Amino acid sequence: MKGCRIAVLVTSLFLLVYTISPHVGVPAPLIAMAYVLAPWMVLWMVLSVLIKGEPSGRTFDEGYWYDDPASPRSVGKAEGYR
Repeated sequence: MKGCRIAVLVTSLFLLVYTISPHVGVPAPLIAMAYVLAPWMVLWMVLSVLIKGEPSGRTFDEGYWYDDPASPRSVGKAEGYR
């Protein structure tokens, strides 16, 4: 995740500012331009995570659900369903 941290931060901040902009009096043409730019920003972020991201070493078979921390509730449940 270290290689794509900048893309995630920039896109998240852009979308936060875009969401708040109508409420703080930003002119409509700027909001429209941000509306056109937003999908490209999200696409850049997604591609950056897919290309530069590192997969987790944990698996569902080991009892981890989306990289849960090691805990009895997550590891014990997977063993019961085998």
